[in-house]
Amino acid sequence: MSSAIALLGQDVDFTCIVKDLGSHMVAFVKSDSPPRLLSFDEKVFRRRDKYELKPRIGDLHNEWVLTIKNVQESDRGNYSCQINTEPVTISTGELDVKVPPIVSRSTPAAVEVREGNNVSLTCKADGNPTPTIIWRRQDRQIIRYNGATGFGGLFATLFTTTSSDTFFP
Repeated sequence: MSSAIALLGQDVDFTCIVKDLGSHMVAFVKSDSPPRLLSFDEKVFRRRDKYELKPRIGDLHNEWVLTIKNVQESDRGNYSCQINTEPVTISTGELDVKVPPIVSRSTPAAVEVREGNNVSLTCKADGNPTPTIIWRRQDRQIIRYNGATGFGGLFATLFTTTSSDTFFP
């Protein structure tokens, strides 16, 4: 089973291909603590509005497709297709959910500071992958502090401002 990457709100499929299934059954499990049985054979046990199972029986092999609908951050994790052979046959794939950045400002959009004084600026952004915050002056020039331009933290303290300093996250 392959891993998958989905954008928040999309549907995603995990496909389990089984040869010579015989009388054995296929189950999909989410590797939570404790693990959650999502489906067994052709029956979905968890939220039918969230999970859908589509078995496709063929001559050479069978495909079992688990669809996770409207993917959310809580769906991130490992999923496995398990066949009740002895020993159990397991194939695992990971779901990663990409979340667009959400920016919350603590510093107002415009800050006035007396020339020569220090200023602390705060900007927080959440998302997956973790957004990089870059501070710029009004002329769009990137502000460098402590030798870094891609600021991954929450705030920046700039020392000795000049009369032309206006800052934007």
